[in-house]
Amino acid sequence: MELFVWSERKDIRERWQTQLAKSAVLDLNSGSLLKLPNGAVLLLHWSALDSKQRQELIARSHDLRLVALVDTPSDQEGIELLQEGFRGYANTFIQGALLTELVMAVGRGDIWAGPELLQRLLRRLLQQSQPSADVPDLWSLSERESQVMAALKRGESNKEIARELNITERTVKAHVSAILEKAGARDRIDLILKANGQVYPH
Repeated sequence: MELFVWSERKDIRERWQTQLAKSAVLDLNSGSLLKLPNGAVLLLHWSALDSKQRQELIARSHDLRLVALVDTPSDQEGIELLQEGFRGYANTFIQGALLTELVMAVGRGDIWAGPELLQRLLRRLLQQSQPSADVPDLWSLSERESQVMAALKRGESNKEIARELNITERTVKAHVSAILEKAGARDRIDLILKANGQVYPH
């Protein structure tokens, strides 16, 4: 995985580089964007970008793994960027350990954002998609996994599923992990879209 960072602020750039050790600083312009290899992870200080720079980056969201780091995160902005194809959305001053986890997750092909933001994005995608009749039989879900899957398709969180099925959140997470593996899905969003016969947005 190739990792690049960009911020106009030297202190933020140096902070990210110190936390991530092997990241390369990017001189952000159209030419440098074109030279980035497909699949590279690019951490951006989104708050410092002008509208032209933002549009150039959005245009490359299909072949770069873009992560927007913002000074004052908002769910609405996060949802819009994730729907544009960004792979992550977090606070500019995210702790070092979490920043490392973020990069690893995005490098694996996962989406990184706060759980509430991901739930809102999931519910929005569910509203936009046409529900299918049943989860594919080839997934071979157990009875309990089918119950968890039905709740996921309603956009419920782990806490809501645990309360509804009278099980622990830890058990819900285990069931969700098993369902993801059986479905060959990268994350919940990918899972729900597959279940509804949709294609992953980016």
